[in-house]
Amino acid sequence: MVPRAWRRHSASSTGCRRLHFLQENKVEKNDDILVERQTEIAEKLDEAKHRAGVDLLEGRKPDYAAITELGHEQAAIESAKAEEAKRQRAAIEARGDEEHLARQSRLCALVSEHLADIEIAQEAASMASVRFAQMLARLPEMATLFREITGQRAPVCLNEMELARTLACRLAATMRGALPQKYQARLGEMKLHPGVRKSTEDWHEADRAEFHRHLAVALGGETDAS
Repeated sequence: MVPRAWRRHSASSTGCRRLHFLQENKVEKNDDILVERQTEIAEKLDEAKHRAGVDLLEGRKPDYAAITELGHEQAAIESAKAEEAKRQRAAIEARGDEEHLARQSRLCALVSEHLADIEIAQEAASMASVRFAQMLARLPEMATLFREITGQRAPVCLNEMELARTLACRLAATMRGALPQKYQARLGEMKLHPGVRKSTEDWHEADRAEFHRHLAVALGGETDAS
């Protein structure tokens, strides 16, 4: 199940991108204002220092207060620029976190879709298995009736082993037909592998446990999709 907070984020991703754009423009304007003011202060500070030097030379009392005030403002601008840079870094990290959560949300949704499909696939396979068993169970009687009616050997279509082979081939062909062409060429002939998996296995639970074991690191533990 996709965590509720992730769904909210996914639904508002367009709004988030627009907000980021507006915030970035605001940051750029603030930077321009600070740089412009810093240049202006530096020029005024140079002028104030020059006037103070002239005043000392000519025996007048320099205006140290103006120099101090401009110095304080210059220091404040430096602090403001440092804070602005800090906020920009935080905004970049926040965007990275949002993208990370979006990827986690997408992966979790795909896990849920897979588990839903595998459950339906097992139901269909179980139904096919029941039908296959019924077909095989009636063959001996069909072969006996054929021999009694015709006095001839039963044809190969009434042979249990032949039917079992045909059913296995049909199942493999059906599964192979569902694969994209690139996988068909790579896998070659598809064969059944009895014994690799138990017939009593719950496919949904087996895959859910497999995903939980291997995907927890990517989903932060949120792998209990159902």
